Amino acid sequence: DRAADVLARANGRIARRDGVRVEEARQGDVTYYQVTYNNTTLPLSAMHYQKLRRLYSIHNAQTDPRSDLFPRRLFCMLQRYITFIGVDPFSEHCQGGNMHAAAPESVFLFLHQRLGVRMEFFASPLNCYFRRFCSAFPDTDRFFGSMGSVFDFFPRAGSFEVGPPYTEEVMLECAKHLHKLLVRAESEDRPMSFVVFVPDWSSPPADALAFMESEECAPFLKLNTVAKGSQHVYISGCQHMFDKGDAGERYYKPPHGTRAYVLQTAAFVRENGSAVSESFEDDLLDKMAGRAGDG
Repeated sequence: DRAADVLARANGRIARRDGVRVEEARQGDVTYYQVTYNNTTLPLSAMHYQKLRRLYSIHNAQTDPRSDLFPRRLFCMLQRYITFIGVDPFSEHCQGGNMHAAAPESVFLFLHQRLGVRMEFFASPLNCYFRRFCSAFPDTDRFFGSMGSVFDFFPRAGSFEVGPPYTEEVMLECAKHLHKLLVRAESEDRPMSFVVFVPDWSSPPADALAFMESEECAPFLKLNTVAKGSQHVYISGCQHMFDKGDAGERYYKPPHGTRAYVLQTAAFVRENGSAVSESFEDDLLDKMAGRAGDG
């Protein structure tokens, strides 16, 4: 058994550190990984395992060059989010997963190409698109690229995607935080841009939506549009557990509309021209519908 274990490790099928085992497994013709500590086993899709290994290597090249601590840190991060989302990792259903959903890849690629977006304000190691992001749990997430809580993050310039959780209090605090950052950037003549995705709770309008459409935000508001319910897609919040490369399971169509706001300083508009145009709006809605195209 010991010889078999050594051989399996050499073939990359098992990583064992600090009592945590990472093992390759199969379900039918689908390969995935199991991350186990004591009697707790957590499933992880092969795609997300490779993604997390890359993120860990990028952000820990100096402090953990051999990735000795990767299995332990991986387990802690996975267990945190499974507990936070409130899902049974071996259930066929994904109750609670929508709170961890994300925009489709086509949206992030489009925003990167058109507005130079390189960072997300609300994400996790599991659903992030970029290698840098803000997240709820810096203690477990920083090893995978988290910059900490968005409310403790004060950039002076840059272009960001913002998708807060659909909680009215958090959405409002987020809108106020963005406004403060924009006001400071404007006073310093620095380029700053936010693309904000929130639910279309407009009848009556949620406080966050009302604030972003208020006179206070008017100098920065360049776009206010909505993707209608059932006409756009999100990536499932349980993608990291159940993703098998099947688009029918990876994506879902929310029944509610999603409102998109673009907020920018004058310096950003000056340096990037009229990037937010009617064609930009049409293209964004197209990407939200899950149609990739060429950006």
